[in-house]
Amino acid sequence: MCNIIGEFKLCTCSKKIDKSKPYWVIERLLVDENEIYPVCIGMHAGEYLNNIDSILDKLNNGNPFDFEYNPESNDILELNFEEVVFNLIYRNGRWEDFCDDYEALDKSEKKLLLKGKMEADYLHKKLTFY
Repeated sequence: MCNIIGEFKLCTCSKKIDKSKPYWVIERLLVDENEIYPVCIGMHAGEYLNNIDSILDKLNNGNPFDFEYNPESNDILELNFEEVVFNLIYRNGRWEDFCDDYEALDKSEKKLLLKGKMEADYLHKKLTFY
């Protein structure tokens, strides 16, 4: 398995996002989280399991954002890497893995807050997934 995350920064330096490259999106749930039915299909890929703890550690113990951001309960952070997407939710003062297909929510149930591109150590190297 490979480590897709070293140090990373969530940048707001561009209004236009190239979705063929790593990017992130922050949205806020406008509905009670308990009203969402979890959608967890299959098991996570090895790359996901190999990296989720590292990502959560960096988010909960540092500040990868290049802007002033104080997450609120029910903020959702989607990290889109080349082949792996991490969906995280902020609750009880911490980021957690969010095993929901929240993209299926109606637009009235979520609000786009911000999006941008990712800068990460690994982006300058070719990855090999096993």
